[in-house]
Amino acid sequence: MGLPRAGARSADSCLAEFGCVSFAPFLGEFLPPSSVLICVHLWLMKVCLTNSPEETAALGEAWARGAAPGWTIALCGDLGMGKTQLVKGLARGLGITGRIASPTFALVNEHTNGRVPLFHLDLYRLETREQIAGAGLAEYLFTSRGVTVVEWAERWWGTIPNSEFRIPNSRLRWVNISAPSETQRRIEYEDFGD
Repeated sequence: MGLPRAGARSADSCLAEFGCVSFAPFLGEFLPPSSVLICVHLWLMKVCLTNSPEETAALGEAWARGAAPGWTIALCGDLGMGKTQLVKGLARGLGITGRIASPTFALVNEHTNGRVPLFHLDLYRLETREQIAGAGLAEYLFTSRGVTVVEWAERWWGTIPNSEFRIPNSRLRWVNISAPSETQRRIEYEDFGD
């Protein structure tokens, strides 16, 4: 059947008419929310450009100031984009001491010595949702025991977050990291507004 074509529209015109807007990257158009499954509220999306690993970690540290149990942060981006740097900053902001490394082979590292426990998942080695579910990682999502960070989240959920993964009284921050240059990182994320 396909996606209904609404014609090319500006984000402002969709926002004014529908209250929210979705961007269909494969069409290069802004569409009314009824045209797609996900409604992205543009006023909740932010972009941060960092120029060093330290600046990327500082963003994670800033997020930690408001972090609370039940948060899940889904990190997407190619190898070397700074996903683990962001987690290191988050851990530092939560008061977690000790080495923070990507749990590529362990799949999950639990850090419990901070003000809020941090569960760090890495899905790089897992290819399918079935493998992820079979690894028993679902228990960490939206857990009231702490904050969960998922590297390579697109392997579980695809490249766009779907509302079926939204759990009441929880927070899912979807984060896309790309590299406009060798040293710069473009971090696009959902802002909870608090």
